[in-house]
Amino acid sequence: MGSFISSLQPLWLRALSAVQKAPLAGATVAFALSASAPAVAGDGAVTDKPVETVAPDPGDERRLVGYMASSRDDAPPLFERTGNRLEEIRATGQVRRVFLASLPSGFSEISVPAKRKAAFISLVLPLILHVNETIAAVREQLISLRDREAAGVALSDDERLWLASVAEWYGFERVEYGELLKCVDIILPSLAIAQAAEESGWGTSRFARAGNALFGQRTYKPGAHDMVPRKRGNDSIFRVRSYNNLLNSVFSYAHNLNSHEAYSAFRDARARMRHAGRMDGNALVGTLSRYSERGEAYIETLRRIMRTNDLSLFDRARFVDGDDQT
Repeated sequence: MGSFISSLQPLWLRALSAVQKAPLAGATVAFALSASAPAVAGDGAVTDKPVETVAPDPGDERRLVGYMASSRDDAPPLFERTGNRLEEIRATGQVRRVFLASLPSGFSEISVPAKRKAAFISLVLPLILHVNETIAAVREQLISLRDREAAGVALSDDERLWLASVAEWYGFERVEYGELLKCVDIILPSLAIAQAAEESGWGTSRFARAGNALFGQRTYKPGAHDMVPRKRGNDSIFRVRSYNNLLNSVFSYAHNLNSHEAYSAFRDARARMRHAGRMDGNALVGTLSRYSERGEAYIETLRRIMRTNDLSLFDRARFVDGDDQT
């Protein structure tokens, strides 16, 4: 099982490491946390052979299994084979653990807006749920260690090292449970879907198609593959961050909201909602005026997307596990 610190290594880092090992060249790659789920092979046929298996967490029976799908597949048949049909998700709240690494070719050419939106939500929602699941696992462990300390139980050196690594990841010099727990918390799916839809044009933007960038995150220290906006002003130096897969984009987005000083009001509001026992995506949107230069107009756009697409329904979505996936 390995040492305690190994088993409690921040789960988002383990997930990113696992995803980065997957083959991406020349194909759309989906990841499913289910050893029994069918695979979509390179020719579009369904097979049972996984491309790669990685354990995301010691002692966890689930495995991160990579499935390859032909880049020639258009979105609706692909989503039918993976099993995430939006009407069923709306009705049951159940989502299969299938994670596409990039948008299917031809995705932006889906001519019926309602179909493109449905495919986009079905694609993005599992990614958001997986990121939230890893964050929630770290949060649960933080609460457990906090409560043990409060009860007078001495933590081990490995436990303290793990705590320090989590605190550092979120920008803290030392462990302050109250402030840290404000950061280590989920992003409501309704909010994340709305922002992904707006920032990526429902998956049609160049950044989403070529850079797996769903949330339009800027960087002023560009990497080799980060993208220059075509309408960027002459005096601007920022680029849009690109990612080797969509899951990395969602992890980065969640960490941005959970750690950047610009979104402290978001974290404070979420903490109050957590204490009250009820999360409200529509209210949380109101704290994100600094996410866009459009300010309040941006907030109103997000609220309209959430309302017209009934995105609050997806805040109750959960993964289907075990035998329920077959």
